[in-house]
Amino acid sequence: MIKILFVLLFVIFANAGSQVAYKYYPVQSGTTNDLRDIGALKTSNPYLYYICGNNGTLLSIAGADSNCRNVQAGVSFNLNSFFRFAGTYLYPAMFFADNGMLLCTSNSGGNWYQKNTGFPSSLNSGVYIKAGWPSNYRTIAVGNNGTIIYRKYFPTNDSAWRIVQSGTSSDLKSIYSYNFFEKIYIAGSSGRILKSIDTGNTWTVLNSGTSNNLNSIFFRTQDTGFVVGDGGIILRTINGGLNWTQKYSGTFQNLNCIAKYNDTTMFIAGDKVVLISNNRGENWSIDTAAPKYNFNSVNFLYSPKFKANVPVFAGDSGKIYKKTLDTTYHPNIDVKLDGNNISAYFNRSGVFDQDFRYQNSCGFEWPKGSNKYAIFTAGFCISAFYNNQLRQAIASYKGEYVKGYCEYGVYKKGSEFKYYKICRGDSYLNSWDWANWGLMVPYGAPFVDANANGRYEPEIDTPGVKNAVQTIFYCMTDADSSFHNGGEGFGAGTKPLYAEVHLTAWVYDTPGLQDVQFINYSVINKGNYSWTRTHMSIFSDADLGEALDDYSGCDTSLKLTFCYNADNNDPIYGANPPAVGFMLLNSPTVKYGTTNFPLGMTSSISYYKNISSCENDPNGEPYCAHLMFSGYKKDSTCFLDPTFTPYRKTKYTYSGDPETNTGWTRLRGYVNNCNHDSTGTLYVPCAPADIRVMLNSGAEDLTVAPGDTQRFVVAQLIARGTSNLNSVTELKNLCRSVRTFYEQNFPFVITPTPVIIYPTSFLLEQNYPNPFNASTRIKFHVPKINGSETGTVRVVMKVYDLLGRVVQTLINGDYSAQDYEVIFDGKNLASGMYFYKLSTNDYTSVKRMVLIK
Repeated sequence: MIKILFVLLFVIFANAGSQVAYKYYPVQSGTTNDLRDIGALKTSNPYLYYICGNNGTLLSIAGADSNCRNVQAGVSFNLNSFFRFAGTYLYPAMFFADNGMLLCTSNSGGNWYQKNTGFPSSLNSGVYIKAGWPSNYRTIAVGNNGTIIYRKYFPTNDSAWRIVQSGTSSDLKSIYSYNFFEKIYIAGSSGRILKSIDTGNTWTVLNSGTSNNLNSIFFRTQDTGFVVGDGGIILRTINGGLNWTQKYSGTFQNLNCIAKYNDTTMFIAGDKVVLISNNRGENWSIDTAAPKYNFNSVNFLYSPKFKANVPVFAGDSGKIYKKTLDTTYHPNIDVKLDGNNISAYFNRSGVFDQDFRYQNSCGFEWPKGSNKYAIFTAGFCISAFYNNQLRQAIASYKGEYVKGYCEYGVYKKGSEFKYYKICRGDSYLNSWDWANWGLMVPYGAPFVDANANGRYEPEIDTPGVKNAVQTIFYCMTDADSSFHNGGEGFGAGTKPLYAEVHLTAWVYDTPGLQDVQFINYSVINKGNYSWTRTHMSIFSDADLGEALDDYSGCDTSLKLTFCYNADNNDPIYGANPPAVGFMLLNSPTVKYGTTNFPLGMTSSISYYKNISSCENDPNGEPYCAHLMFSGYKKDSTCFLDPTFTPYRKTKYTYSGDPETNTGWTRLRGYVNNCNHDSTGTLYVPCAPADIRVMLNSGAEDLTVAPGDTQRFVVAQLIARGTSNLNSVTELKNLCRSVRTFYEQNFPFVITPTPVIIYPTSFLLEQNYPNPFNASTRIKFHVPKINGSETGTVRVVMKVYDLLGRVVQTLINGDYSAQDYEVIFDGKNLASGMYFYKLSTNDYTSVKRMVLIK
């Protein structure tokens, strides 16, 4: 368990720019004074760390899991930074302070005493140098007005402080030496960087290329170092300071401290911003989860709970936060919707009502906690023609969906994509999903906007469907072709449709709705071609208790397909077994003129495993499955209603009333007519069987253009009457009340309030398509400028040929925070390779594209 926790924590911080399973937890400091630095006095058990600040503030903390303790140091001057001698405890640890003062301890904090260096400047940082044993062992401190002082440790431990000429009057903020040897670097105000290669005796001014105040310096190796400062500046050198290049930070906030977590991960603490790099400082991203306070220091304190170091930040007004695993976070690969009498699994592949934890396990339990199951599996399926090619997105037994989204036919993913679940009683304080629901609002996650400002605010708003006891949300897509395979169970195995599907499911525990679950699918074509001849369906293998003794039917007026027991005694449910079904509440629409017409339930069919060759599972047979989406059998023959003479063709199987046995029911038989459209062999009554049912909505003239959205909303519900047949009647009665409830309530709650999400950094995306013929799309993103949504920045995008000549200027103007897209038309250019470059004052990016004619 210890190893697991350590690895998990390491993974989180090593991927902190994209991971979401962490949180910033406040640590009570007991002070409102500004805190300046965090230092480690003991890095082995017992652990001991100190945090210093203004007005003589000194706090001790015994690791990341502990609370702070106020230390009475007996001083009132500002304590600016912490220093410990070479990792040992033989010599005093000290804090550098204002007015040339030091606060020292020689017994690990047992007592404290102050010393005066004899120099009046405020001291901001210090370093220990151990080159040239023993005569050059020394402590060097830097401070305001260009102050550099040092003290030797030999021949005595208490030698006087001496001044060194720095050659500058700038305030010196930070000093660093890699491995405590001769090369030493200092960063300060007005862009000042100094270097010494002789243990600090002489100093050279380096050209930083900036006039910004520089607040913190750090070297990863002897030659590779970083400096951070005001205005969001990050400088890097790879040649020992000879040259400095600016790295993109994505912010104009002041950056105060840089520190290394491990060999790859680094943190920067700043004014209302925390930055993370997971590739040794090559790229930086803003940690959007960080609290908006001015942090002056970051260090890594040991956590006995996680058996690893965790980042701890200290800042103004006594603010201390630690970043660690979010104890309320759950990855929710699969999730249960179980807020009323039904407990149903929803799986990451788009399948629901199946328990993926165990092979061949049912996932629709009713009553909840009874270990009795009414459905083995179900899922939402799409079949359509994409650029005249049949394609499908299937979820029946295994599923072809993955978490994430799609853009112009390209699969996109991120660790924020998972099942989100909200339960009554949750709050932003105890539920990660509540606190971070806003990540999914742009993808359609509904919420109750308490102050009607169009933005999700976890402290104010309520995520999920209004008044629901539970809501789950999941954004999925079939755009990952590696998940399309012919062994899914029903059709499948085609190329992707590039569907993006937003699933919202919710339940109530109020009387009359305790045996109902509502499921909304918002379906968007995110490909580059229209879907034509589009059909959508709920497929289900409904094993009602015992799998082999079931009947099925439908009700066209209620838009209901259902399953019930063939006799009045089920081996699992016993006497008077229930009936279970799916009712269509909202269907896709076809536009005629200016009016959208809902298609409703265009067919409802059921078939039985191994009953006939044209009614078997079309596993790996996409076209056969498409015929069944359309209400036909696998061989394109029609289902025949035997209650008419001659037999009547129909797309609604067993549409009669089981309790009165009027109309076509299973007791009145079925016609086996494979390869014969109008005639066949009548079997009366139908034998009980292992049933599959499909509730379909689609049309040969249903076209979904790129970017268009269709909605498919169902209720899955169950009822128990006085007999197996009366259970169907009770199910229909339940359907009527559920439909009334839905039509009165859901148009308001299921449509989320539009929310504007601003980019967090400049970004130039790869053009699509690429290679391209004639034209291609190029997207770029502009963040808030100086924190303002209306601030603008000059943006220029030009296209160059291989010789570096400008062939087209795509944009040249002032842009505010937003996502943008520009079309490059190359119809007048020759085939070949071209480059496009986006430039702003602080950001430049170049990408390659290929024109093929």
